[in-house]
Amino acid sequence: MTYLDLLTQGQRLCQINKFQDALPVLEKALYKVGSDKSKLRIVYSYLGNIHYSLGNYGRAMEYHRQDLKITQHMGDMPGQAEALNNLSCALRMLGKFSEAALAAEKQLTLAELSKNKRSEASAKYNAGIVAYMQGRHVATEAEDQVEAYNCFIRAQEHLQDYLLLSEDLKDPKMQGQACGCLGNTFYLLGNYSKALFYYRKRLVLAQRTGDQVAERRAYR
Repeated sequence: MTYLDLLTQGQRLCQINKFQDALPVLEKALYKVGSDKSKLRIVYSYLGNIHYSLGNYGRAMEYHRQDLKITQHMGDMPGQAEALNNLSCALRMLGKFSEAALAAEKQLTLAELSKNKRSEASAKYNAGIVAYMQGRHVATEAEDQVEAYNCFIRAQEHLQDYLLLSEDLKDPKMQGQACGCLGNTFYLLGNYSKALFYYRKRLVLAQRTGDQVAERRAYR
């Protein structure tokens, strides 16, 4: 099978969530790439995302770092932003919050330079989630309430920016996601009236779009 055959087969398996089956297919594709860096980074990105979906966050981190190196060498700014987003996600799942935050900030810088609102929204969301998870970790593990508070404030700022961008993009799914995350963040900040405001807003958006999963989450 050619590189394209293997890539296409791997993509199809990923689309139906058969990640364990897609893994050996895309690993074989690595040996068919040759010297084409653009093809190599596509496979690295897929392999990183597959390992992430399977809970192999260390392997995911390794592949996304390889992807990032290639995009940096190519001068591919959108590719770098995508690789940094994926790397940050893997790092935060490994509890490497400082590294995850750094990757998220680099992603945000590139997204802002691109003047692409959807890319910027993705970066804002990622930075917000990293700060939120870091705050929860610090509050429970290190019991440093001041640092946890600062993390939640950073999360709030990024997520409010994400909400504004999602409104500009007229994307109700993103808006609902932003409202849910903001509700959780304000809850942990002890601002229960604001938390309730965003939970209600998320519920309205879920009902408007017929998203029953999001509606159940909002009721919780």
